[in-house]
Amino acid sequence: MSQFGSEEDSNRRMRDLLNALACRFTYSDAVCEVIVERALRSLVAEAEPIQANSKTLLPIVRRFALDYFGIERDPDAVSTSGEPPG
Repeated sequence: MSQFGSEEDSNRRMRDLLNALACRFTYSDAVCEVIVERALRSLVAEAEPIQANSKTLLPIVRRFALDYFGIERDPDAVSTSGEPPG
């Protein structure tokens, strides 16, 4: 047996992390699963290696959660100070 986890273990960890992040946006397990599946499809489609950590995956999950709930985000309205623009 390899000292490194199998690809299946890696995929399971990625799915678990995505699920934990998705659950920050809703209490519904069904909605979390939809968000996770959309995020996974997006990651597979990009076909670029990505660090499987919350810092890199949270923006992806956030994008799909906001989309699921029909919330449009204005990218120009993002403030680095945490204050609302204007």
